[in-house]
Amino acid sequence: MTEQNDSAPVPRIPLNVRLRKHRGRHLAIGYEHALELSPTAVFIWNQIDGTTDVDGIAQAVSTEYAIDVETALEDVRALLDELSGHQLVVWDSSAQPRHG
Repeated sequence: MTEQNDSAPVPRIPLNVRLRKHRGRHLAIGYEHALELSPTAVFIWNQIDGTTDVDGIAQAVSTEYAIDVETALEDVRALLDELSGHQLVVWDSSAQPRHG
């Protein structure tokens, strides 16, 4: 995963990135990148508040979709890696992580 461990940085959405709904599709849009998000990805996106760590987001996904936490954690990490690769999410090392 992008320079992070289980207890370190929390995901944060940069100021230049927005989630827009266009013709029934949800798009995460930044200066250079845009990515269509599934309904589950939108749920995860909405958990990114700059204080909740990956474990907390995975816990919310586990509860919302009635899946085990380990599967949710894998899915959340994969999505956050993809978003980070497109510069739609950054890792904030200065945030005080809050667990779900």
